[in-house]
Parts: sequence; C-alpha cells; structure tokens
Amino acid sequence: MPKKIILSSPEKRNYEKFFGKGLTIAGDILLGLKEAPKNFVEGLPTYYGGVGRYRRDNINKSTLQTNLYRLQKQGLIVKNPKMKVFVLTEEGKKIMLEVENRLAIFQKPWDGKLRLVFFDIPEKKKLWRNWLRGELVSLRFQKIQESVYAGKYPLPKSFYEEINQQGINEYLFVITAGEIDKQESILKALEK
Repeated sequence: MPKKIILSSPEKRNYEKFFGKGLTIAGDILLGLKEAPKNFVEGLPTYYGGVGRYRRDNINKSTLQTNLYRLQKQGLIVKNPKMKVFVLTEEGKKIMLEVENRLAIFQKPWDGKLRLVFFDIPEKKKLWRNWLRGELVSLRFQKIQESVYAGKYPLPKSFYEEINQQGINEYLFVITAGEIDKQESILKALEK
C-alpha cells in the first residue's frame, strides 16, 4: 500500500510543476535520483506507463542541465560534494512519494469504469476551481463540458483529502459509471 504523505503549500506547488500535465523531465530526474543509479542518465525512467511526455533518448544535455539547476534552486535536490552526484532532499523525497502514489494508479489495468467529476465552485473560491481543473488534467481526466471531466482511473485518496480540507467537497460530485451515453466519444478523447 502506498505511504500516505501530506504536502505543505510550497511542496504542492512543486508537485504540480512536475506532474501537472504528465510527468515532466524534472519529474523524471527526481525519479531517477530516487533510484540512485551509478550512471545518472541510464537511471532516468524510460517512460512511466505512458504518463510522461518524454523518453530518455529524447532528452538532450542542455535540457537535463537546466532541469537539474531548477531542481537545485527549488531545494529538491543537492549535489553531494564527496561523491559528486545529486541526491534528493527531504522535500524532494516527500514530493516523490506523492508522484509514486499517483503513478501507481496508472500502473493498474483499467477496470472498464468511467469516472465523471461534476463541479460548480463559486467565484469566491476561484483559486480552488483552477486548482481542481489542473489536478484533474494531471490525473488524465478530460474536459467534456465546462465543469464536467471524465477519466478512466480512480481519484487518489489525497485528492479527496485536499477537497475536504479546502471545503470545496460540497461543490463537487464524482460518479463512477460502468456504461454511459456517448461512451465511445469520451474514450476517444481520453486516448489523446
């Protein structure tokens, strides 16, 4: 069972940078550092279950260096001066636990059910409405109407904990359906 973690606000912002629309190169770097290989580039994930947009063989040296610099600046990695290798900081480890929890959802075969999320969040909580949209996209949900998103995989517990903690759970409904009207067109949109 994945370990439950709670991210502070800065950690959540960092998490969204690496997982916002699929695993980024920076996310790949963090995963590669967690696995602590002898040859860093060989240790980068080749492709995590279709979540990332990049494959290891498509990453050029300058992109890698830029992302390493940003991760250092954000306090997620540090260079070990003795071994001359990068390692995760405590904050980086926390973010990686959440990324791994999210990735675990996509590693399981699809159960054939669609998840529909309906929401109507008031204007005074607009920040959380935007957060919700970004979170749903990061979980591979697609917008099918203005405040309706559909996805194939269950939402993680951390998602439900966050909406309860922020008081937006009353504005949101999640339906798990075995069959719905226009299912084929929704499935096509989810494959993009």
